[in-house]
Amino acid sequence: MASRVMGIATNGLLVIILLLTTNDGSSALDLRRVAKDKCQTGSHIARTLSLNDNLVCSLACSTDSSCKGYCFSASNSICRISYTEMGTALFAAVSETGFDMFWSGYLGGWTQFGSKAYKLFRYGYDHGGARTYCWKHYARLALPMNEDENSYLYGTLAGGARTWIMADDYNQEGNWKNTDTGVSLPQNTAWFCRGQPDNAGKDGEDCAELAHDLRCWNDIPCGTGRWFTCEVPLDQCAHGVVDIRCGYTTL
Repeated sequence: MASRVMGIATNGLLVIILLLTTNDGSSALDLRRVAKDKCQTGSHIARTLSLNDNLVCSLACSTDSSCKGYCFSASNSICRISYTEMGTALFAAVSETGFDMFWSGYLGGWTQFGSKAYKLFRYGYDHGGARTYCWKHYARLALPMNEDENSYLYGTLAGGARTWIMADDYNQEGNWKNTDTGVSLPQNTAWFCRGQPDNAGKDGEDCAELAHDLRCWNDIPCGTGRWFTCEVPLDQCAHGVVDIRCGYTTL
């Protein structure tokens, strides 16, 4: 990781910003506007500062290791520092004229394929935890709906890696559904490995994983720890709305 120093004159003061960069040149902390005329309130605000310059507010966040984002109002000279993750911050925000929300994290790693953008998370979460993590990113757990998407998701993995997909038969054995919508997925069952799904074990296997080493789907207990991929439809990025995920890389 390298660093560079940038000096900016504001209100007669010279503000020195240390920008940490990774080896590929991306910023270690990247603050972007995610909402206009909105801000968090109450317990979501860690500190409130009296500042009349957005740059100085940004610097206050960047130099606080716990800061996830901030709200700034030039008209009110208010800078609100928050330690809340972006997904929760946006969900908890209320309308407040004159405030802009700037948040960090989750900006890199989204890749467009077809009509969706994807990001792989190498965390060992159970099926429910993976779904919740994607929701907090205003995304959803990935579920391939055609051969191209299925092949693409295999291609994001390597070795013996396996990831959750948003499919389960928890409510009725053998009736595989989209976990979020409850819509049956009869067209997807052909993608299971030979002899699968088999609902093995005394507690059964009600959630689906995508197995890179087998190039097919497999059913396992929903409480198992697995990596997971989140997806977001690109039409959510096509309306001119500021969206933190829409800076994806195009294949």
